[in-house]
Amino acid sequence: MMHKQWMRAAVVLGVAIACVTSPGCRRHDRGVPAVLLGVWTSSSPGYSDRYIDIRPDMIIFGTGGTRSQGYRILGCERRETPDGPLYILEFKGVSAGPYRRPLYYISEGGGRLKFKNQPAVTWVRSS
Repeated sequence: MMHKQWMRAAVVLGVAIACVTSPGCRRHDRGVPAVLLGVWTSSSPGYSDRYIDIRPDMIIFGTGGTRSQGYRILGCERRETPDGPLYILEFKGVSAGPYRRPLYYISEGGGRLKFKNQPAVTWVRSS
């Protein structure tokens, strides 16, 4: 009985060490450019109590009040368009996704974001 517990512990420890030391398990930059990083807020109608927090490995949507939903970023792709650079963030939740959200970064005025599917809503960096 004790032998089985030691074997199980050794296997778990071995898997944990392999995961921590392998490139596929380490947290790393997923290609999100620095211009997108930070907390973004909007004064657009219906969005004044919302925020978007973009980190190198995670995106968090403040959904009103104290509620939020976080997702692990899988990657970020940049495409040049007539409207400017279009970034496509791909992210996944614990039990949902993956999702792909295209957004424009406008550098004028300190930087603004606009999701392609919501051109009337502007997000500005708050930190």
